[in-house]
Amino acid sequence: DRTVMVWNPDTGSVLDVFKARNVVMSVAMSRAAGSIMASGSADGKVILWDIGKYLGEAAPVYAQTPANKKPGPVPVTPAPFTSPVMEAPELSYTVKIEDSNNDGILDGGEVVKVRIKINNKGAGTAEAVNVLLSGNSTLISCLGSKKLVGKIESKSEKDITIKCLMPTRLKAETGRLSVELSEQRGYAPTEIKSFSMAVKPADISETEYVLSQLIDVDILPSRNKGYNRNNSYALVIGISNYRDKLIPKVKYAKSDAETVAKYLEHIGGIPRKNIKIITDDMVTRGDLEAYIEYWLPRRINKNSSVFIYYAGHGTPDPASGDAFIVPYDGHPDYKSKLYSLKRMYASLNKLPSDQIVVILDSCFSGAGERSISSQGARPLSISVENPMLAGGNVFVLAASSGTQISSDFDKVKHGLFTYYLLKGMKGDADENKDGAVELHELYNFVKEHVSETASIELNRDQTPVLLPDLHKENMKRIEITRTK
Repeated sequence: DRTVMVWNPDTGSVLDVFKARNVVMSVAMSRAAGSIMASGSADGKVILWDIGKYLGEAAPVYAQTPANKKPGPVPVTPAPFTSPVMEAPELSYTVKIEDSNNDGILDGGEVVKVRIKINNKGAGTAEAVNVLLSGNSTLISCLGSKKLVGKIESKSEKDITIKCLMPTRLKAETGRLSVELSEQRGYAPTEIKSFSMAVKPADISETEYVLSQLIDVDILPSRNKGYNRNNSYALVIGISNYRDKLIPKVKYAKSDAETVAKYLEHIGGIPRKNIKIITDDMVTRGDLEAYIEYWLPRRINKNSSVFIYYAGHGTPDPASGDAFIVPYDGHPDYKSKLYSLKRMYASLNKLPSDQIVVILDSCFSGAGERSISSQGARPLSISVENPMLAGGNVFVLAASSGTQISSDFDKVKHGLFTYYLLKGMKGDADENKDGAVELHELYNFVKEHVSETASIELNRDQTPVLLPDLHKENMKRIEITRTK
């Protein structure tokens, strides 16, 4: 374009534009000539330009000569040309990863923030700084792989936050995220900061909309107004949720206990004031001791009937082979937090009554469902029987035996054993059709139906047990409910 341009290398600005008479083919600067710049044109001419005023010189000089002639001396004073020294930046940075609940686990549906503080301690400006992210595809898809920071002046800092909402449905894995800086001219820190954290999907809740459904045992039987056992007492216990959230929930234990209590009131003849219902956080070890060892003894006499129902977790002691109830505040790793069946039976056998029935919808093998074990322990073959039962007044109807587990029956929203227990109490177990459901009849009914349903529908073995092993010809008549 027939021009020669002079630039300031410090600022990148144009100082001057010299117009030549023809196309400029080359330019040169001589240290010997000092403040003179030469340009060669397509017409064979060399033009000398005075740039002294930009180098601290004065007295502009202009000269022109044909390319085939030797130019004459130019009356200028040589001045040295020095290139400016570029100052370098010095970058450092810190990284902090935050999640919404500050538990260090990146949950599905949770907001994740990556906070980066960048400091330039150097004398020069950092140009075109970027934050670069790499790691698991899940994290990079959410956070992105690059964040533009821009220029960071000398002796200054910038705070950058990268945030995103984690997908609710994602793969459970160990997440890895690496953070590094880049700078246009290569003045990036030599350190890459890497982090590892757990990534897990959100808890998916299930909402069931029941338009029409009747579970037979959930329709409470009519009150048998002519059947009153004013001297009978019941302690009904159900634990679905435990204080230690690592202990699995027992889905239907609380509702099972509440339904059993209503049956004992409606067709068991026990006054409501004589039934104590305790569930979930009301069932600490101290509560069990209070109700079993103090509440009952203060009320029971030789003519009383006593019923105890428990639904929840049981656990074995691998060392002694004893069986324990796991209270709301209990844990299988800590024996002092458990309540032993042996202790319960001993307390009940001190009562003056000769009709004490314990019903357990739990299991004590440590093999799963309504049974848990201490960390690292193997399932044990533990029965609910106890030497103290022999010759005692306590009769135990339990949901399963040996290493079997007590199952939930999701189809009817009850424990499998309790579902058939309620059906039997309602009248299905009345073998002789006399209107009274007795303990041996109830046992025969639940044993048959629980075993069959567990095998066919749940593909497992579960056989209820009755202790002591009574025979019809000499067994005591222990009435549970009366339907007419």
